[in-house]
Amino acid sequence: MSVEALEYIKENLLKQGARSMIGNSCVYMDNDGNKCAVGWLIADDETKAFDVKNTVRILINAYAPRFKYNCSLKYLESAQKIHDEFPVYAWEQQFDKLIEMAKADSVK
Repeated sequence: MSVEALEYIKENLLKQGARSMIGNSCVYMDNDGNKCAVGWLIADDETKAFDVKNTVRILINAYAPRFKYNCSLKYLESAQKIHDEFPVYAWEQQFDKLIEMAKADSVK
């Protein structure tokens, strides 16, 4: 369910408190073990193997069957956008909005 995945991503990103970056680029897992939004759904040993140039869509298509939680592509892309484009202090509010949207979609 998308809501569970988003709550898991939110919880872990807020604990992490930083983007996953190498230089000026957001990456799936950085040298300090920080992960991007989608990176939290993938086992550490698999995350390290990613080419940082891969798009979220490529990552999802390749690894979705092994994700810890099911989540629709639109919500994964939105979660990734929060990680990549919003300041860390705005993450909680942005994830709360996204989770509410996912909850509303799940009852339709």
